[in-house]
Amino acid sequence: MNHKLAAATGLPGQLPLRESFRDFDSLRRGVCSRAQAESVFISALKIQLDESDWRSLFQQFLRPDGMFAYDSLCRHIESKLGNPVCVHSSTQTHFEELEAEHYPVRVVPVPTPSELRIAQEDKASMTPEELVRLTTLKNRLKCQVQQTRKIMLPTFHDFDKRRTQHVTRWQLWRILGMLDLPVTEEELDLLCLWLCDKGNLQEVAYRPLLAVLDPPAKEPLQEETIQEGLKESIYYKNGKIVPLAESMKKNQESIQK
Repeated sequence: MNHKLAAATGLPGQLPLRESFRDFDSLRRGVCSRAQAESVFISALKIQLDESDWRSLFQQFLRPDGMFAYDSLCRHIESKLGNPVCVHSSTQTHFEELEAEHYPVRVVPVPTPSELRIAQEDKASMTPEELVRLTTLKNRLKCQVQQTRKIMLPTFHDFDKRRTQHVTRWQLWRILGMLDLPVTEEELDLLCLWLCDKGNLQEVAYRPLLAVLDPPAKEPLQEETIQEGLKESIYYKNGKIVPLAESMKKNQESIQK
């Protein structure tokens, strides 16, 4: 069973295994529920396992409290693959944990508001070649959205519960796949260069993307425009076309008499 998972998760362009589980583990405890684990394998990773494989998997990685220890599974598969790229996403976390363990009383300096503002406005610069490729990618995705006519904002809101207008890099990849807008890892890097505005390439601002791919509908007519239209409206009376304003004036005069 483990060799099946190692082969499936090692495919080029596959969503990293650990990142798929972390969507259900905001506290980064390394565990999730059994149902969430099944959802990751079936929906996110597109890995189909038979009944004996499921039984073997849960027998090996299900804790006594019923939680699935996905971190142990990821470590096991990463050791089988021997691919440093798969370990890279969690390397920084491991370093931070080790540092906190060895230096528990170290004081971490808190950034000032000005430093935070600069970091939030920090966007990666793009070369002319990357801008051309980005324009081509935008046009392709926009055409696909016009064909499928799927509403995009609710799907982004499902991953952005706090309404920060940002999702993670891998959540963006999952969302585009759910909307039938699959992109390669190279195209994902291109979108992150454009959309990441917090000084890193992991937090993606999705509003600019929606403005291009799914722009809001035109604003309704203002009240002044409606009133102007009423002034120019006409209706029929005794077979004659009478301006509405003139007709209303005559009616008021007749009432006063």
